[in-house]
Amino acid sequence: MKIRELNAILNKIKKIEFVVIEPRITDHYRYTIKYGGKVIMRTKFSFGSKEKSGDERNVAKDLHFRVDELTRYASCTISNEEYLENLRIKNVLGGS
Repeated sequence: MKIRELNAILNKIKKIEFVVIEPRITDHYRYTIKYGGKVIMRTKFSFGSKEKSGDERNVAKDLHFRVDELTRYASCTISNEEYLENLRIKNVLGGS
């Protein structure tokens, strides 16, 4: 996964109502994702031009996806509504 692919995923998540993504660039790209003002997840992505499967696995885990689900979400075969429902089932949204 490359940074542009991650940004495409984060841009899709940003379209969900009540979601705010706060980027921070330090030694890595770091993102805090809030839903309704509450931090629900954080993720980070390493600098570099090479694809890193470890980053992809970690990002998928941080965003509460399996790697294959992350790929499907990026290609729009999983909708934002399905993603939110998945987060509700996993109780990530805290009863929202």
